[in-house]
Amino acid sequence: MKRKKLPTRRRRALRRVGWALLLLLAVNHFFQVGYLLPGQAIRDEEEREGTGRTWTVESRWVPVLHPTQRFYLRENENAVLLGNTYFSPFGWQTTMGCALDCSEPAPVYAACHSMSRDGKPTLLCYFGRIDDPAIETVVVSVEEITYDQGQEIRKELRRLTAERSDFLIRDGRTFFWLMETRDWEKDPEQIIRPVLTAYEANGTVAAEFDIRRMQFSS
Repeated sequence: MKRKKLPTRRRRALRRVGWALLLLLAVNHFFQVGYLLPGQAIRDEEEREGTGRTWTVESRWVPVLHPTQRFYLRENENAVLLGNTYFSPFGWQTTMGCALDCSEPAPVYAACHSMSRDGKPTLLCYFGRIDDPAIETVVVSVEEITYDQGQEIRKELRRLTAERSDFLIRDGRTFFWLMETRDWEKDPEQIIRPVLTAYEANGTVAAEFDIRRMQFSS
C-alpha cells in the first residue's frame, strides 16, 4: 500500500495564494472593489464615463477629502477625464469622475467637478483642454446670478486664473486644471455659475462661455 504524499508547506502556501488571487479577481470583476492598484479603479471610471482608454496628464494628492485621495487628469484624442481614487479597507476605490467631450472643434473646452465627503470642505475642480494655440490665459469667474424684474444680474464672487506657465502639456495637447475648496454651506436657493474666459496675449477674448458641463459627487 502506497503512502499518500503530503503536500509541502511551500505547496500549501502557493495554493492558498493562488486561491486568494482568484478570489480577489472575482471580487474585482463582479463587485468592482478590492483593487490592488489605483490604475485599476481608474479603468472603471473610463468604462463608466465612456471615454475609452485615457492617459495621465497630471495627478494630484488631495488630502482635504481623504488622506489617500488622489485625482488624475487624463486624456485621449476625444475626451478629458478627471478621475480620482482613494485607498480603503476594500482596496483602491473610486467615486464618480467627470468626463469632458472634446470631439467637436472648439478653441477651448471646460468642465467643473465638485466633490464633498462627510461634511468636509467641498473641492471644486475646473479643468479642460485648449486647442487654440493663441490662448495665453484662462480665467474662471465664479458668479452669483440674481433676477430683478426679469433682468438677470451677475455678481462675481471670486476668480481663478491659469497663465500659459500653468498649462499642462501631453502628446502635443494643452490642458488647464484649477482647484479651490469651499468650506461654507451653499444656500440651496443661490444660483452659482462658473464662466470661462480665454484671452490671447494682446488681451483679445478668444472664447467666453458659461461652463455647462458640471458634475457633483459625494
